[in-house]
Amino acid sequence: MLPILIISTGLVVLIAMWRAYRITRDAMAPMVVIGPLLLYLYAYTPLTFWREGSLGSLFPDALERLEHVQWLILIFVSALCMGCLNGVRAMAGRDISRLDIGRQLTAKTRSVILRLAWFFAVVAFGVFIYKVELRGGFVHVFSRPKPYLGASSGYISELPMLAYPAMILAAIAMQGRRIDMTVVVTLLVMAWPQLMMATLGGRRGPAFLVLCTLAACFFIIRKKKPDIRTVFGGIGVVGLVLVFLATNRHELYIGSDLDVDTDEWIHEATQRSANIGNEYVYGGSLILTADYAERYYWGKRLGVLLFVRPIPRQIWPTKYEDLGVDWMEAEPGTGGYSMNEWQGAVGFVPLSGSAGGFVADAYIELWWFGAILCYFIGRVYSYVWRRASLEGGFWLFVYVILLALSVYLVAQSVGAWLYRALLICVPTWVMWRWAVEPLRRRRQLHVLGPEESLAFEQTPPDAGPSSNPPRVQPR
Repeated sequence: MLPILIISTGLVVLIAMWRAYRITRDAMAPMVVIGPLLLYLYAYTPLTFWREGSLGSLFPDALERLEHVQWLILIFVSALCMGCLNGVRAMAGRDISRLDIGRQLTAKTRSVILRLAWFFAVVAFGVFIYKVELRGGFVHVFSRPKPYLGASSGYISELPMLAYPAMILAAIAMQGRRIDMTVVVTLLVMAWPQLMMATLGGRRGPAFLVLCTLAACFFIIRKKKPDIRTVFGGIGVVGLVLVFLATNRHELYIGSDLDVDTDEWIHEATQRSANIGNEYVYGGSLILTADYAERYYWGKRLGVLLFVRPIPRQIWPTKYEDLGVDWMEAEPGTGGYSMNEWQGAVGFVPLSGSAGGFVADAYIELWWFGAILCYFIGRVYSYVWRRASLEGGFWLFVYVILLALSVYLVAQSVGAWLYRALLICVPTWVMWRWAVEPLRRRRQLHVLGPEESLAFEQTPPDAGPSSNPPRVQPR
């Protein structure tokens, strides 16, 4: 029964990908981009484990209960796919092959956007250098595998992630330019803090994010979306890079002999064996442990993440302890369950820092009602994609960020995805509204007049072909 459920999960994802692309012909539709990640983690990986028999050796007393886990995966993944497919019918027949920055962006507006991009880049670069110096300097930090960079404040520690909005905003400002050395150097300089963590740091998350963001910037500047072969080829290349980092990060540091093990790299990419650190194994184990303990969080963790985590520790030093979720900081890999509960459920304890993907995370948060959360996440992707395709502007920025962060959703957790999305998008939205929107608004008022401008902005983005806003020439 288990292989049938695994294959069914893969078929659901494939059908959703086919439907999304057949209707829209958009290689950047949510299902087209997220689908390969779902296939790899929830279909290819468990099928390989089952064929090699490594699941039986790892779960000698719980193998039959993995059918329950795969049923859960099938339902939750189907819910996410349904959410991503919402609204694709309304996009049928529309020409959304171009990545446009939006209406009425003048040279002055582009200049403001580029200055905003450099502001984010300078902040990211400065904080990165500060964190490196705090740990002993560049050579000291990057002379060991997978270095850790922290700071006294969580806000300061996460500021280097502003390199991502810097790159995308710069690409929006430079859209339509020929991609020359100046453009390439600008993007690479802005990406430098994350490039260091992805290469010498051996970090898979920054590697995926920075590669996807740079690729998106290339197509934004060209004003044209990639075709389906480019998207699938790019995802395949990025996947190989991530596997390379996972298997050879112990050789990626200053002074290393760079004794890269290509055999282990190829084996990990094609013929994987189950281990307790694998995302599928950990996610399934977390589900079984939650059932064994009969304890779920019913939104408490997400509430802490959204409303308590942003409160500085200087104001509330015991915030996690007071709410009974101190494990979120001390032992995040346990999911809040004790070692005895893990041993009783699956016979082993998780590795520190393990992650199991959005299915397990949604399940321990909301039990079977987590499927509703998965559907809602898919709806978010679908909504932002439609707005980005029809309006561009800031919606394009948000959609590129969500696509780049999809690896955190699939391979880590809903919380990891949501936290980073808010961290990147909220300050960028604030600065965009403060610096860019007034210029766009004044331009629309000048060209259209107050009443026409209001009607122009209130046109619904997916009300059908007849509601497309007209192209209005300046008077």
